[in-house]
Amino acid sequence: MNRTSAVMCGIALLITIGALATPPDGPDYAKLPPIPEIIGKQIAETKVTLLQAIDIAQKATKGLAHSAGYDLDRTPPVAHIMTYGPEGRHIVVVDVEAGSVLEKSAVGRFPGENASGEPTITPSGLMYYDLQVGDGPQPTATSTVKAHYTGWLVDGTKFDSSFDSPTGEPVAFRLNGVIAGWTEGVGGMKVGGKRKLIVPGNLGYGPRGYPGLIPPNATLIFDVELVEIVSQ
Repeated sequence: MNRTSAVMCGIALLITIGALATPPDGPDYAKLPPIPEIIGKQIAETKVTLLQAIDIAQKATKGLAHSAGYDLDRTPPVAHIMTYGPEGRHIVVVDVEAGSVLEKSAVGRFPGENASGEPTITPSGLMYYDLQVGDGPQPTATSTVKAHYTGWLVDGTKFDSSFDSPTGEPVAFRLNGVIAGWTEGVGGMKVGGKRKLIVPGNLGYGPRGYPGLIPPNATLIFDVELVEIVSQ
């Protein structure tokens, strides 16, 4: 890898379209380092901006962008965009001179339990699949509930799971004390139900991420089983 490619890997832009508590205080990872002058010049000379390339990739895959970055040493120069959506995850290579899709590669659907059919997408941008519809009561937005869950990044990296705790027991939490994607996604379940949540960064940990576990603005995927309503 030459110097330009290495630098661009370091400043690849995370574009999101985020696991259970408020993120801790820590460095603000949302700030990118200054772009070296030669790379800035190359970027300025591209005919298609990164945001335009992202739009092209999203239309090509009917999905939402998770991450994007330039490869300016390739001829022609390109943008690499990872998207996710009803048809799974894709890596799309867009020619930033012509504005055309050069490559579109599927990289699997989602980690965890298989999800079939079309997802439900709410006005907030939350996406979910009902893996099993429960037949018990439904919590309110302020209920304390118990749930089993496993969380992954979109690349399949597992970052947390109730099954990995010392006791392996479901975790109890208040629905108004967790990330917004959980408040909405788990709050819409019934006891006994299982749901796969695809949580965009703005409904998760946002631009700060969770240092050491979750990158800034990361889209998160959870398999959740609502076990019990402790209190309404």
